[in-house]
Amino acid sequence: MYVKIGDEIAFHPGECLEEFIESGGMTPYQLASKIGMDVDYVQGLIDGSQSVTKEFAKAMADCYEFANDGRFWLNLQETFNKKVGDRDV
Repeated sequence: MYVKIGDEIAFHPGECLEEFIESGGMTPYQLASKIGMDVDYVQGLIDGSQSVTKEFAKAMADCYEFANDGRFWLNLQETFNKKVGDRDV
């Protein structure tokens, strides 16, 4: 999901997560099982109805070395939130 704000586009972290899942040849269910999260939450991230939580960021960091402290996912969410502000998305 993305939101156009003037000349800028704010991408929800779910866009990145969806690409990550697809590039790994996984399904949202498989990822959720691997990181110990609810599949409805993972699907909600993908469709933009959920926000990245510290628990999700830590679970991803524990399973995947590219984001070893979880900040990657939290930074994506913080950037989205700053760009979108109080807009109703």
